[in-house]
Amino acid sequence: TNNGGKEFLLQQLFSIPSLGEKSLAELSSKDLYKIISIQNTTEIKTKSYWCENFGLNEIDWETWISVNLTNKLLPRKTQDFNWKILHRLVNSGAKLKLMNLSDGICKRCPSQHIENLEHLLFNCVESKNTWVVVEEILKEYLGRTLLIRKMHALTGIWQSEITLDTIILNMVLSMTRHHIWKIR
Repeated sequence: TNNGGKEFLLQQLFSIPSLGEKSLAELSSKDLYKIISIQNTTEIKTKSYWCENFGLNEIDWETWISVNLTNKLLPRKTQDFNWKILHRLVNSGAKLKLMNLSDGICKRCPSQHIENLEHLLFNCVESKNTWVVVEEILKEYLGRTLLIRKMHALTGIWQSEITLDTIILNMVLSMTRHHIWKIR
């Protein structure tokens, strides 16, 4: 407070994200929160998981959410299952093994693979057969051949462009994923 110290401190400028600079005397509690929170960016572990394990660095997360979680045309149970997939909360054989509730082996195929989400939804022989049937149905509907890849089966998204065909494709992908999980 000596030699104008208090006034000097109150006149110091702080950079506030999306607002510019303000002096300490003008700062509100909301401004302080913005200053503090910009320094402590939170890592979203779900996004990190999908990017690191499946190379989905270019995925449009808003589209993923609108297609799989907030689509009013999808049955509620399918939306809930999509949410569990996104957040890695599906109780596959591998997760059940960690809880000592299963041996973790896929019961649907003869290969004796560990039943993780990737195996369950795409790599299992029975799942592959289901996707072949879905491809045939879609070929008849669209009049062209579509190859459903692992990324499509895991994310439930064909492409982010919103047309009637892509809405139907994305719904079919989501409902097929839910069906595969239900019949396992």
